[in-house]
Amino acid sequence: MKKLLFITAFCFLFALSCSAKSGDINGSIYSTDILATVNGTPVESFNIGGKTAIVLEDLQKLGANVTYEDSLRTLLVDFTSKNDISAEIARGTTGKILGNVYESDIKTYCNGTLIHTFSLNGKMAAAIEEIGADNTYSNCNAKFVWNGSTRTISLDFLVDNFAKAYAILVQKNLTQLTVHNDTIQLAINHFYGGAGMSSSYDATFDTNRIYPIYANGEQVGIHFPLHIKNFFQDDTGAVSLIDGFTLDFICYDLQKITEICANTEETKPTYQEVLDYYVSQSYAIDASDRVDTAAYTFFISTYQSGKQSTGYHILRILKNGEYHDYAQELNDLGLSPALNDHTYKIDSATQTVTFNSNDKTVILDLKTGVMK
Repeated sequence: MKKLLFITAFCFLFALSCSAKSGDINGSIYSTDILATVNGTPVESFNIGGKTAIVLEDLQKLGANVTYEDSLRTLLVDFTSKNDISAEIARGTTGKILGNVYESDIKTYCNGTLIHTFSLNGKMAAAIEEIGADNTYSNCNAKFVWNGSTRTISLDFLVDNFAKAYAILVQKNLTQLTVHNDTIQLAINHFYGGAGMSSSYDATFDTNRIYPIYANGEQVGIHFPLHIKNFFQDDTGAVSLIDGFTLDFICYDLQKITEICANTEETKPTYQEVLDYYVSQSYAIDASDRVDTAAYTFFISTYQSGKQSTGYHILRILKNGEYHDYAQELNDLGLSPALNDHTYKIDSATQTVTFNSNDKTVILDLKTGVMK
C-alpha cells in the first residue's frame, strides 16, 4: 500500500514538473510551401504542429489595431478595417527547421475572442485554422479557405467598408436596412437626409450574431458585431482589461452592390410620400408655421433629435416630389430657430420667410426656394 502511494505521489510530482511553463520549448518552426494570404494580401507563414501559423504583429500593416499591455501580459488584435497594400511572398520549401516555438503566458484576444498563441522569435503567432473557421465565420469574425490543389490558404476578416459602399449606394438611394426573419434587406430609402444609412430592426434582431444582407434576392454583404475589449487605467495607474461596447459593422461586396445599383431603376418619392414622412417625424405643426400653395408646401417643425435634444425641419416640398430642408444651412449661418434670440416670420401674402438675429437677416423666397 505504501509502495502504491509512493508511486502515485511520484507520478503526480513528475507531471507537475513536466507541465509546460512560459518560455518552455513547445516544438519547432518549420518552413512551408503553403502560400498564405490575409484579406487578399500575401503574408509570411510557417508550419507549426501541422497548421499554418502567422505572426499577429504583421497584421498591423494590413489594417489591424495591435495593442500590448505588459502589466497584464495581454495582446489585443482588433481587425475591422483594411489597408490596401501590395506584397509578394515567394513560395518556400517544406521541412526546414527555422527555430523553436515557445510556450507563452501572454493572453491574446482577436476581435474580443481569446485565441491560442505561441511565442515565435519574440513575437506572437497563431494558426490560421484557429483564428478563422473553415469556410464560415468564427467568433473572431474570420474564415479560412484551404485549396489543396494550389497549396494556398486564405484568411479573411470581416472588415467595415461602409464609407466606400455608401458612396455607391446613395446614388440610387439604396440606404434602407430592414431586419426580418434572420436576414437584412437593402431597399430604397428616399429620406436618408445625406447623413447615413437608415435601419429598422424587428424584435428578433440579435446584436451578437452575424446577418447576411440581401438586395434583389442576392447576398451583397454581411452585418457583423465586434465585441471590443479595452485596457483601462485608473487614477492609481493600475491597468485592467475591460469589456467595451459591442459595435455593429457592415462588410459589403463592393462589386455586387455596384451591379445592383446599375440595374436599379432610379425612382423619386412623390409629394405625398415626402409630406407624410416628415409630418410623421415631427411634433404637431402649428398652422401659422405652414404654407400650402398649388406649387409647394412649406413648414417649420420640431422633432426629437436625441434623448434630450430637439431638431428643426425647415422644409419646402414641390408638388413633383422634390424637396429641400434649409435647417442645416440656417444653422451654419447662425440663424437656427433653435436659438432663443433668433426669430422668424412667415408671410403668406408675399410668400417669404424672414429669419432674424441681432445682427443678421436672411429672407427665403418660397416661390423660388432661394435664400438671400
